[in-house]
Amino acid sequence: MSRPPPPALSEHLHDVIERLAAARTPQDAVETILHAAVDTLGASGGAVFRVAGDALSVMAMRGAVRPEAWHAPTLHGSAPVNDALRDRQARYYGPGGDVLAASLDLAGATGAVLPVTSPDGPQGALVVAFDAGRVLSGEDRRLLRTLAVQGAVALRDARAAQQLEAEVRTRTAELEARNAALDEERAALDAFVVYKESIGTESDVLRLARQAVDVVRASLEDVSVGYYERDGQVWRARVWSEDVPPAVAEQIRAGVPLDAPHFAEAARTMAPVFVDDWTAQADGLSSDVPFGTAAFIPLVIHDEARSLFAVGSRGAHVWSERERAIVRAVARGLRLTLERSEQQRQLEVERAALAAFARLTEMSAETTDVHALARQATDVLRGTLGDVSVTFSELEAGRWKARVWSEDHSPEVVAVIEEGVPADAPHHAEAVRSGAVLFVPGSGAERPGMTPTQASGAAALFPYVVAGAPQGLLTMGTHQAADWTDRERQVFRAVGRSLGVALERAALSHHLTAQNEELAARTRALEGFAELTRGLSLRSDPYALVKRAQEVVMSLLPPGYAVYYEPERPVWRLRAQTGSLRNDELQRLVDAGLPYDDVRNVLIPFETGQPFYQDLYERDIDNLAEYVEHLGASATLPVLVEGQPRGVFAVVLFDEVRQWTRADKAVMETVVRSLGLAIEGSQGLLHLHRAMDELERSNRELEQFAYVASHDLQEPLRSVTSFVDLLLRRLPDDDERAATYAQYIRDGTTRMSQLIRDVLAFSRVSAQGRAPRPVDVQRVAAQVLHDLADQIQRVGAAVTVGELPGVTADETQVRQLIQNLLGNALKFVPPERAPEVQVRGVADGAWVRFSVADNGIGIDPAYHEKVFAIFQRLNPREAYEGTGIGLSIARRIVERHGGTIGITSTPGQGTTITFTLPARP
Repeated sequence: MSRPPPPALSEHLHDVIERLAAARTPQDAVETILHAAVDTLGASGGAVFRVAGDALSVMAMRGAVRPEAWHAPTLHGSAPVNDALRDRQARYYGPGGDVLAASLDLAGATGAVLPVTSPDGPQGALVVAFDAGRVLSGEDRRLLRTLAVQGAVALRDARAAQQLEAEVRTRTAELEARNAALDEERAALDAFVVYKESIGTESDVLRLARQAVDVVRASLEDVSVGYYERDGQVWRARVWSEDVPPAVAEQIRAGVPLDAPHFAEAARTMAPVFVDDWTAQADGLSSDVPFGTAAFIPLVIHDEARSLFAVGSRGAHVWSERERAIVRAVARGLRLTLERSEQQRQLEVERAALAAFARLTEMSAETTDVHALARQATDVLRGTLGDVSVTFSELEAGRWKARVWSEDHSPEVVAVIEEGVPADAPHHAEAVRSGAVLFVPGSGAERPGMTPTQASGAAALFPYVVAGAPQGLLTMGTHQAADWTDRERQVFRAVGRSLGVALERAALSHHLTAQNEELAARTRALEGFAELTRGLSLRSDPYALVKRAQEVVMSLLPPGYAVYYEPERPVWRLRAQTGSLRNDELQRLVDAGLPYDDVRNVLIPFETGQPFYQDLYERDIDNLAEYVEHLGASATLPVLVEGQPRGVFAVVLFDEVRQWTRADKAVMETVVRSLGLAIEGSQGLLHLHRAMDELERSNRELEQFAYVASHDLQEPLRSVTSFVDLLLRRLPDDDERAATYAQYIRDGTTRMSQLIRDVLAFSRVSAQGRAPRPVDVQRVAAQVLHDLADQIQRVGAAVTVGELPGVTADETQVRQLIQNLLGNALKFVPPERAPEVQVRGVADGAWVRFSVADNGIGIDPAYHEKVFAIFQRLNPREAYEGTGIGLSIARRIVERHGGTIGITSTPGQGTTITFTLPARP
């Protein structure tokens, strides 16, 4: 058991504990601990360090002590205080201590570091420094530990007490503020009750403002009151108390600048501004009346300070809470009433906008006439908004030209707006560019691009853009107002949108009508052209087609004529004409040929490939001015054949300025396009017939030549063979060489004879073919097998014939076709392999598809097409007999019947020949 400290220390400790218990602040507790540690133990100095988060700092010092030698600024540093706090263990330095004092850079010194902790964690540390050589006894250490423990408790209690006192002060302040607020609310309530009784259900804003002025003057002594509304760049007084001097009244009626300091502050902050020791000169007012205080209360509606309530006191120089409360209450009541009035006004605006929309909607349902709709919109705007000027304009030649205007426009103004406003006028261009309604405040001066009616007052522009292009512009202006009210803006938007919907529907209706007219015109043109060209043969003269096209076009247009030119350098040559030119000299010039480079009306479409329309024929465009005074509109279109211009199709109307419509253009372009296709088709078919005739003639000559040549060549070959036979009979038996040569001659003539017979057979496929008729292919195949029976037996072949559908063909050639294919299948087989052949047929719509498959030597895919050439062999004559004409005849037979033939084969794995013939009905 530890011994109690000496009586002196016990007494000191008891005294310290009492003083710690009485400490009200952490600073009191710290001072008590330091006093006890330094004075009681005779230390040279001491310090208390405080922990705040991760930081470590000096809280209090006494005597001589170097704090920087004992601690690092952060808890994670390395120093005696930091180590003691980290280990939560006391540390003693110097003689008899735990650590050498030299480590502290305090050579010969003695010190102690004790952590001050609580259940909540480390609170700080106590450092006590002694003179060199001092040895701390056990009692000294116990006292220090007790001081550290009691200090921690005292610090905790002091901090809690301090926090409690702060909370009490805060709560007291809150209660005092609450009481003050209650007093203010009570005063405000009293003022508001009086105010409410005064105003009743009044909805007139200015009358309400006058009553608010009276309430404030009745509640406060010696004050002046004013109600202001924002008007352009000034705050203009609408209501003021009767005590305001006439000179000041005149000034505030004219308006206080928006940048007047206190007015501007209230509007900017949207909060009341109470000014003590205020002077009128501070806000630019010239008044000899001395004021003490002033208040500026903004009346905020929809986040905007539109009006302001101002109060000035001539008595007091400082606002009391009661006075502030009264002013706020009255202003609040006025603001609430203004809000109610604003809501009613908004409701009226909405009703007016709805009524305007309904009226315009009803009207627009009855017509798609754009100008009539614009007139109705004009009437709606003037009927709803009163004295406004309205114009509806359309873009023409870079200017907005008025088409509809309100009746208030003077003749001078009408002349200006009919001439039009330039499209690049700033406000017009801005509205079109944004595609949204544009409201322009008045400036009191002329503005470029605005009509005289709109130049000085406020203006509004509503653009109409259809399919990405500006179509119309609704403008509204007024002389009286510098800017538009919300109600006026909303009504203009509503009417503008309604007109926009109607215009879009009208544009759509016009577009559909134009499309229908264009489609009908194209249909009429096509039907007319088809009817007129129905009797023309494909070998007709192209100019007859042009003539028919001219007749179709002129039948659908007003009186005029149509001409067709083709270039024949250096002139344009007339190739076809319908209608009289009504000028003999002009006719003579046209018949003689017009200079190529001078006739631009014809040259332009020919070189550009595009139609060239003139609503009024330009007199000197073709250097024919003296002969064309009687001509009106003209249209010249290139006639394209196979994508290249062949000529120019021209239409000219008499004595008529005609704006070519989409339907007019559709008629001419459709007919001219059809004309080009007809000429192209006629030429193409004509060339095709000529080529076919030439081919048929060549084939007949070739077949006749082959037949005659084959027949005539047989006679000399027979003579050669006969003489060779005579020569062989007369040769001596021992002349073997001569016999061998003679045999060579005989073999050659035999092969030559076979080749001639094959050529004759090839030519007979077309020359002597019979008319197609129903053929029983099954029976024909059986006959072929009977003819080849000896060969089949000799090679040991297995031939399978499936069910073969009937065809419509030349039966003799079908038999020759099957025989050639079966013969090849039996022939081209390796000697060590027995032939296997399968013949199949299957109906395929209007055709029958046959196949002849074998297990022979096969054919390399590279030669699948080559084997069909006449006399084409892929194997030596010594290995396989024949001349190589069998597949050539087979292809010729199949193609004569309109079918196809092909090969599927792999070398060494057999071949399949597939062909088609017309099916039997």
